[in-house]
Amino acid sequence: MLIRAGGGTFRKLSIPRDSYAQIPGQSPTKINAAFSYGGAALQVKTIENFLGVKIDHLAIVDFTGFENLIDAVGGVEVNAPHKLCAEISGGAGHGQGGSSLRLHKGWNTLDGEKALAYSRVREPSPCPGPGKSAIAFGYDDFNREQAQQSVINGIKDRLTDPLRLPYNFIKGPIIAWDAPQAFVSDMGFLTMPQLVLSAAIGGGSEADVLCSHPKEGCGEGPEGSIEVPDSARRAAAHRLVDG
Repeated sequence: MLIRAGGGTFRKLSIPRDSYAQIPGQSPTKINAAFSYGGAALQVKTIENFLGVKIDHLAIVDFTGFENLIDAVGGVEVNAPHKLCAEISGGAGHGQGGSSLRLHKGWNTLDGEKALAYSRVREPSPCPGPGKSAIAFGYDDFNREQAQQSVINGIKDRLTDPLRLPYNFIKGPIIAWDAPQAFVSDMGFLTMPQLVLSAAIGGGSEADVLCSHPKEGCGEGPEGSIEVPDSARRAAAHRLVDG
């Protein structure tokens, strides 16, 4: 996920992990493979070449820290477009640290464990009872990227909601302790507050996912990847940088 923050703006662009890309020094393959080949540095270079943008900073999210941060802010609210059921890593009863997710259509309040599970769903399970679940609507990686952005917005909304100022004041030390442990980053003590301020002022509730627009002409690529035309990449970069 790319974030453009500064000057009163806070825009996000998610790149599906299966996007077919040229990875420097490697054969073209799914874009998320760059991290396996060369870590964060190669992932950044790959995305810069892929979209034609300059990336200034990087943050790598830690699952455990992510859960703790969401619990510290009192959970997050997400608006599920469809009923959603899923078993992550075998589900809660598997004994391998998995989790089970059961969301109804509309607004749901999620704790850290559920929010992380919602961010990771790729293949939902059929939900019991009447009505169609997300699996009937062709849930895919685009929905997954939108779910991740919803969780990011949920964190931002918790921290910037005026009605939650008393809670955030009381829990401030806990939030301040958990937030840095949620990710590692090269952002310094001057840059990080600017990012938080941009999130609070700039809004940015809309979710932009590469190839989710029907007219972008994306199609199936080699080995189950997603082929993203140059025109779609340029359009997405323009939306991110210039709004």
